[in-house]
Amino acid sequence: MDPAALESLNSYRMKMVWNFTAEDGTVETFDVAEEAIREPLAQHYTMNTAEGSMEFILIGDTQWSRFGDEWMQTTASEGESLGQFGQSLIQPDEMLSGADKDAFKYVGKETLKGLNVRHYQLKENAWNTAWGFSVKDVEEAKMDLWVVDEKDLPKVMTRFEMTVKGTFEDDRKGTLNLTWEVFDFNQPFTIEPPAGAANMGLPEGLEPCPDAADVTVMGKLVMFTCPATVKDTATFYTEALQKAGWTAGDVTDMEGLLMGSWTKGDETLSLTITANEEKGGSNVMISIGE
Repeated sequence: MDPAALESLNSYRMKMVWNFTAEDGTVETFDVAEEAIREPLAQHYTMNTAEGSMEFILIGDTQWSRFGDEWMQTTASEGESLGQFGQSLIQPDEMLSGADKDAFKYVGKETLKGLNVRHYQLKENAWNTAWGFSVKDVEEAKMDLWVVDEKDLPKVMTRFEMTVKGTFEDDRKGTLNLTWEVFDFNQPFTIEPPAGAANMGLPEGLEPCPDAADVTVMGKLVMFTCPATVKDTATFYTEALQKAGWTAGDVTDMEGLLMGSWTKGDETLSLTITANEEKGGSNVMISIGE
């Protein structure tokens, strides 16, 4: 398999399903799915477990995250895992540990999702050296993998299947089934913001201050930092609110702090500006309610 496979890819989709059936019949399962585009950078990642679900979407430097039902929007910082193409994709060496090609037998050529592939199967006597997951006592085990065999694509693993029955590191007995696949290599597709994202954030006529950073949006609550002082930021927003048709209510304006409310029709806007003691400049928090 090509260790530099991701360097020649501009897009892919991935799906993994993990299922454990205990000896007493209890079933545990979770699944992970990802789609990614290198240029322009965009990623969509989901995980579903018995405890709930979470989802991440990254488009450029804007990231949305959901733990349950409510979305939060943030500015993705440099080096975050979702901000690097292929960073969250499980790599073959992580799945196969220290096994080399001699641990597998060649089954033959096949076709998967329209791709020519080569099918390999782990030899029975190589199980303990091939799989990094700790299994204390293996009763039955089978592992198959398929490697892409196309002239215009790298030799990357496109599908992996594993079934192991035995006693696991937590002393539970049962059967673990795992399937993992990568597909839609270099295929054109788009990744969109979550539904309702357009209704998140500041109301019409208001924008984050110039050079705003650390932007966080949760529904109609918006927080960010501004490089300008509290005084200059307060002037920027009081003028912007007046221009956008908001009427000032109770407003406290003193050195290092502005806090108040504005109304427009049936809506109420709360604005708080404080000094950013850590980085300098100011912190801004704006929320909208009926």
